This record gives sequence, structure tokens and C-alpha cells, in this order.
Amino acid sequence: VAPSRGLGDVYKRQIYYKQIMTGCYVNTFLSPLSLERETECLKKVAQNDKEAKDELILHNMRLVAHVTKKYAVSEDEMEELISIGTIGLIKAVSSFKADYGNRFATFAIRCIENEILMHFRSRKKSRGCLLYTSPSPRDGA
Repeated sequence: VAPSRGLGDVYKRQIYYKQIMTGCYVNTFLSPLSLERETECLKKVAQNDKEAKDELILHNMRLVAHVTKKYAVSEDEMEELISIGTIGLIKAVSSFKADYGNRFATFAIRCIENEILMHFRSRKKSRGCLLYTSPSPRDGA
């Protein structure tokens, strides 16, 4: 069951992500938009049309899953990276400028990858941090 037109229904999105993680997503993704429809949606997004933005996001979730597969090691990590990649896709939809001559998918892939890589960098920075409430390895605990 793919999510309906709006992104507000959290339950449907959770089911959708679960299908992605378990590999049962081949037939659950919405098909990519045609170039004409994509261009039309991008023009509407420039005029702050929320439905066009949602349509672009939903029809490009396959792209998020494709990019995420490169970086995910486990199912749990796949779910997390799909969420993070979706943030990159949302940023791509919001900041894409057709004037630059790139296709939206090309731009979106870079935004999705950048968001995932930023996540890895922030996780790496905080890896060595200990909270004062947790015992340190030197405490013998």
C-alpha cells in the first residue's frame, strides 16, 4: 500500500517504509513522473503548491531507496537512511532551480546523498562522546 497523496498520514508512511525495508517494494513505488508532468509540478512548486510538492516527493521515493541501498548495511539502518534520504529529497524539491539546466533527478540524487553523508559525519563526531551519567570504560563497569 503506497501512501496516498498527502504526506500527513504517518501510519501509511510507516507501512510504506516497512515494505521498502523488507524488500517487498518492487510494485509499491509510484511510477516516476513523465518529463512533462515533472516540469509542470516543478512550476507549481515554485508557486508554493503543496500538492505538487507532495506528488514530486512520492513519485521520487524510488530514487531515495535506490541511493540508500548504496549506504545501508542492515534493515534498521536502511529504515533510518530512507528517512534521512527523504529529508534530502524534500530539500531538493524545495530548492531545485530548472534554470540551471539539470534534470530534477540528477539534483535530487546529490541532495539525498549529501543528507546521508551529513548524517554519517555527525554520527562519527558523536561516536566518542560519553554522558556523565554513563560509566566510562576505565571505571570497570
